[in-house]
Amino acid sequence: MQVFQSAVYALNSPPPGSDFFDSMDSCGRFYVQNPNGYLTAAALVSNPNALFDGNDTTINQIAFGDGTLDVCDVYVTFRRSLDPSLTEFRRFWTNGVLGAEIISGGLPGASITPLALANPPSLSFASADYPATAGQTSKSLSPCKPRATILYEWP
Repeated sequence: MQVFQSAVYALNSPPPGSDFFDSMDSCGRFYVQNPNGYLTAAALVSNPNALFDGNDTTINQIAFGDGTLDVCDVYVTFRRSLDPSLTEFRRFWTNGVLGAEIISGGLPGASITPLALANPPSLSFASADYPATAGQTSKSLSPCKPRATILYEWP
């Protein structure tokens, strides 16, 4: 949402060159493998219109931005958020150079398996029934003593 607002409406844009700006600037430069084991920025995307033909291999080759927020950044961010099979990149600064590494699509970390409880926790309230008539106050009723039963089992 923020990349769309900044790129299309030019509202609330972060300062150019800031980490927030660079994180939204997701389209513009291809990458090359650095001898140190990480990716660095390479040539500019010469034909941005090629991005919009549905060829995902073009998006997978773009790891860095071009220094401007535009509709290409909105499109690449949107496509990567929808399709976990697309390549995602983690960018970082190292020795004054902006680098990146390829990470798998989807959320990092192991998936969480839900617990299966034999007796799920429950809470029940009970109270005796007291007949009442219109205009009767609670003081005239006999004392109400609600009961609560809590059932739970720690895994």
